[in-house]
Amino acid sequence: MKKTTRWKARTTVAALCALVASPVLAAPASAAESPVGYLCQAYREGAWLSYSSTRIWDVKAPARVPSGAQFDISYSLSPFTLNPDYQQEVREVMIAVTLPEGSEPVDVELSGGSNLGGSEQTVEVEDGTLYLTASGPFFGGQTFQLPEITATVKATGSGVLTTEAAGTGFEDPGLALRSLDPSTSEFNSTQCYPDPAAPVVLSKTIVRP
Repeated sequence: MKKTTRWKARTTVAALCALVASPVLAAPASAAESPVGYLCQAYREGAWLSYSSTRIWDVKAPARVPSGAQFDISYSLSPFTLNPDYQQEVREVMIAVTLPEGSEPVDVELSGGSNLGGSEQTVEVEDGTLYLTASGPFFGGQTFQLPEITATVKATGSGVLTTEAAGTGFEDPGLALRSLDPSTSEFNSTQCYPDPAAPVVLSKTIVRP
C-alpha cells in the first residue's frame, strides 16, 4: 500500500523496544462503549461535502496501576458498513487514537477483525498517537471490522492517564479513507476528526506514586 509522507514518518512501536516485560498485575479494567462525534468532509464530483458522523469506541484499560508499571490498553472501533450509493469501493482506511500522555509505548499488537479479505493491516505510532491502517479494498454493502489494537505502555509518573480519539482537523484527521467516485472513476479523500465541542474521554487509569 502506498503511504503518504506523513505516514512514512511514523515509527513502529515494535522497533522501540526489543525486549517486552510482562505487564504488571493491575486493578481490573472498567469498560464502556463510548460514542464519539466526528466532523467530516468528502470530495465528490469536484466539491467538498461536509457532514457529521458518530463512531463507537470500546477502550479497556486498568483503573489503577503503580508508577513505573507496564499495562495493556485495548482499542476497538465499531464496524464499518459501506453505503453502496456513495462508497462503491473504499481503500486506505485509517483510524487514530491516543496513547495516554504520561506513558511510554513498549509494544503494539493487532488481533481479530472480520471481513477484511485480502486487506493488509498495519499499526504505527507517532508522537503518542496510534494509527491503524487497512489497505482494502472494501466494497459497497460490505460490513467489516478493523482489528483490535492492544498497546503495552509504561506509566512514567503519577496522576490520571487518559485516552481519546485522535485528530485535530482535516489536515490531521483521526479517521480517513479513499472512496471511488463513480462520476470520475477516481479515488477521492474523506477526512474526519473528533468534534472539539464535544470531547470524549475513552479511558482513565490512575497511576499511584
